[in-house]
Amino acid sequence: MTVQDVREAPALSCVESYFLAWLKGYCEPAVLYPLGFLPAARVLEDFSEGAAYESYAGVPRMQELAERLGLVRRISLEHLELSGLDDGLTMIRVNPRYFHGARRVPWRPDHYLAVTARVRDSYRCVDQYPPAERLVRGEELNAWFGGRTLHYGYRGEGATRLDEAGKEALDRMSRLADDRPALQLSDRALRDALGVLRVQLKRVSAWVSLLVRQGWLCADPAFGEYFVRRQAAFDRDYLRLELCLCRGRGEGGAQAGVMERIYGGQAELASLIKTRRRL
Repeated sequence: MTVQDVREAPALSCVESYFLAWLKGYCEPAVLYPLGFLPAARVLEDFSEGAAYESYAGVPRMQELAERLGLVRRISLEHLELSGLDDGLTMIRVNPRYFHGARRVPWRPDHYLAVTARVRDSYRCVDQYPPAERLVRGEELNAWFGGRTLHYGYRGEGATRLDEAGKEALDRMSRLADDRPALQLSDRALRDALGVLRVQLKRVSAWVSLLVRQGWLCADPAFGEYFVRRQAAFDRDYLRLELCLCRGRGEGGAQAGVMERIYGGQAELASLIKTRRRL
């Protein structure tokens, strides 16, 4: 697992980033993505009712789905335990000492480091935010330890259930209702909802690519064009909202356009999948 692997993982938390980067050494993480998909209207509704990006629980975490399906096993300990580095993924929660002197800190208070290998009396650690990889002495890890060690091991069970769930997800995605509820969101809430929807879009893109390779969907350049266009639109809208928040100036009427692009993009995706599926 490298910093680049972690950076590229379509994740909503640091633990999920490490998990997806590690899991791809055993299987295709994209098989899990549709199982945690939420329609855009549901995400926007959640944020209109006060959901926050850093604690949003509407989209299931991929590590939790994988554990429920039997794909992985999880061990959670309240002490520092680094004996299983060669047999899975090990992460430790850090305490505030870890951020002393840092220019950037994560949104969530429960931040984790992935400990990937022991190198003599030090440990190779990967950090999701800010992205970094470095060697850390054992005494430093002890000083930073925040009371929780998470360890995941690969089991490889649940493949049949994943195939069945994938077919059900394909049915759901091809029948996504063009639901466009009139919602009132603050600029901050809409920005946070876009943050979740951007991650979902990357996941759906990876999943569609997998289905094309498996023969479940017809290969069509329209898929690639769609995802490039939608990702660019999400990025532009997110950046515009972020700048407005930084400047203390509201978007006002522009919000309607953002939400219309979100709803229209989802309807287009449903149509693409429906007209190009083979199963």
